[in-house]
Amino acid sequence: MTDLIGEFNVLKKMDRQDEATALLRKIASQVKPIMKKRGWKVTILQEFFPTNPTLLGMCTPSQTLTLRHADLLPSNDHSISLGLNVNHGYKICIRLRPHYDSKMFLPYESLLGTMLHE
Repeated sequence: MTDLIGEFNVLKKMDRQDEATALLRKIASQVKPIMKKRGWKVTILQEFFPTNPTLLGMCTPSQTLTLRHADLLPSNDHSISLGLNVNHGYKICIRLRPHYDSKMFLPYESLLGTMLHE
């Protein structure tokens, strides 16, 4: 467990798991100074991949959620990156892959922007 982020989880059924883990760790390393300054901690930083491209995420009624559309990707790509904040930062889920190709990753800047929002 790191001091600010407890664990990193990627989807086990997806290709390129090592790269997904590296992306989550890179994102975390860039936001840690902000987290430290504000006293924030995240228990779980996790990849998620809703099967419906318009679906923001699924939750149970007992979870407090903040859902967001991240910055739109370039105009030739109508995908959106997504984030999900469960229980005020206990778990943050980030959609790393576009809905149309689970073997690709969204642009890093979009992923980082999603994490910064969450």
